[in-house]
Formats: sequence, structure tokens, C-alpha cells
Amino acid sequence: HGLVARDAGDVSKLLGLVHFIPHASMGADVCYMQDLFTLEEARGRQVGTTLIREVVAWCKAKGGISRVYWNTHHSNPARKLYDAVGTHRGFLKYEIRCDA
Repeated sequence: HGLVARDAGDVSKLLGLVHFIPHASMGADVCYMQDLFTLEEARGRQVGTTLIREVVAWCKAKGGISRVYWNTHHSNPARKLYDAVGTHRGFLKYEIRCDA
């Protein structure tokens, strides 16, 4: 699924986008926010916050989805936003490469 944020003065101009994937989990379904991007010029204007809130609203309207989650790098400047809208629960990401 995906949502976009458009400039109110020029609806042909996209300011940001979010991709999200609802999926089954043990217990209630969950939603992975795969990608969140805002144009540099739109940062600090609540575009990211609005997109995240719209994902949460979509999940609530759909029903049966217990939480939205995402991964980010510890050095990502967007963590200020993420800390304001979500809760970091201390998990670390591990991966195993299958293409090597």
C-alpha cells in the first residue's frame, strides 16, 4: 500500500510518500512501514508526521491490526520524528545474506 503527500498550492507536486505492508503475525496482524520519504524542502513541515498518522489511521479503519512498526539506522536524522510519534523498544536487526 502507499500514500502520498501533495503540496496544497500545487497538487501535482509530491512532498512525500510512504509504503506500508500489513501482514499476519502471531496473534493480531501488524503493519510494516517499509519506506517513508519527504523532500528535503518539505522536512520540518509535518509531512512525515502526517504520513505516519495516515498509515495508523488506515490500520485502525481496516481493523485487526495491532501495531505499525519500522526499521531505521541509528544515525538517521529522522529519528527525532520517530521518537516523537513512536516508541523505540530496544530491538536490534540481524540479517543473513542469501545472495553471497
